[in-house]
Amino acid sequence: MNLENSMEISRITEQNSISESPYTQRAQNLTLPPGSLDGVLQPALRVLAARSLRSPRDEGKPLRVSSLLFAGDHSLALQPGVSAYPQEVTTQMMRNFQRGGACQNVLARRHCSSLTVVDVGVVGSAFGSSTPCSGEDQVFLRRRHVPTLLGESFPAGCRDPRHQPSLGTAAFNEAFRQGRIAAREVIQRDEPDLLILGEMGIGNTTPSAAIAEIITPSKHSLTGPGTGLDANALSTKKRIVSEIVLAFKNRQRQSSKKQQVAQLLSEVGGFEHAALAGAAFECASHSVHILLDGLIVTAALSPLLELHPAFRSWVIAAHLSPEPAHEELLKRYEFSPLLRLSLRLGEGSGAALAVGLLQDAVALIQEMATFSEAQISAGHENSVSC
Repeated sequence: MNLENSMEISRITEQNSISESPYTQRAQNLTLPPGSLDGVLQPALRVLAARSLRSPRDEGKPLRVSSLLFAGDHSLALQPGVSAYPQEVTTQMMRNFQRGGACQNVLARRHCSSLTVVDVGVVGSAFGSSTPCSGEDQVFLRRRHVPTLLGESFPAGCRDPRHQPSLGTAAFNEAFRQGRIAAREVIQRDEPDLLILGEMGIGNTTPSAAIAEIITPSKHSLTGPGTGLDANALSTKKRIVSEIVLAFKNRQRQSSKKQQVAQLLSEVGGFEHAALAGAAFECASHSVHILLDGLIVTAALSPLLELHPAFRSWVIAAHLSPEPAHEELLKRYEFSPLLRLSLRLGEGSGAALAVGLLQDAVALIQEMATFSEAQISAGHENSVSC
């Protein structure tokens, strides 16, 4: 799948101006100083405006939120200095999701209508192809094991991008397609207003940092400690990221910048990067907003953000992680994160924590008195800048 040419570009259209939305008009007259809550009201207004066109029957209700998580392994995780945890933790964590014991299980129970976990390239079999629910929790498990579907061997996860494309065209296309299918299933089942995208995969901050360094050239390394590397291991990780960037540039030296971006995920990313991009594309195609988690998800969506400017209007940044690459990417796309708490777990956990803020913002828009209702002299107009 060539992200530059082969996607159904016309299916991603920029969200229309929200200035004519009745929610925006109400928010402009709430009893508050101009712009005083814009940081949370603005993204909530965007979601409400889209919902009013898609599901007008939900007017006055809280947002419907679902969580979709993709898992894949990386051969890079076998390299010393890439991660503080061994590769087998990916499979172990998948079983933890199945038992309902992971962080995102807990947060999804509190904030989401469902949590869907999709295996798109975990080494070994994390769980079967059935779709059980965990007790009363709406936890749906999917096994879309891309290497098996392709009949191609990826015994250690996606390949080492220092030596060859990490996925190649066929594997990327299939993972992207499976991401679209998974998102479509969630959208049809839950009818969410907002979809959290998350990931699981030991070692995946390394290719994510490389993606960021390719897209956003910097005089300084954008590689961070990920799961908590010490100084020596971080130095090794920075060297590996630099080698990935150099290898990519050498393989793509005859390509234009646009062509390089279109090939970035197939050359450097993992299975979950490709699936996340597919899921995000499907969300935007259905006018469903995406709540952006940390570095890995942001890196996975960055080629879409580079190639299709309209896509940006369907993305809301949940938080800023301490990874330098994450900060640079958020700055590049002018995203203002809702939270700045040095979160670095992944799984979509930072996005799930931000849901509470957005739900509170929706409640304020729907329930807070306007100046006329409270019989207070406003002294100004248009308290919310749109």
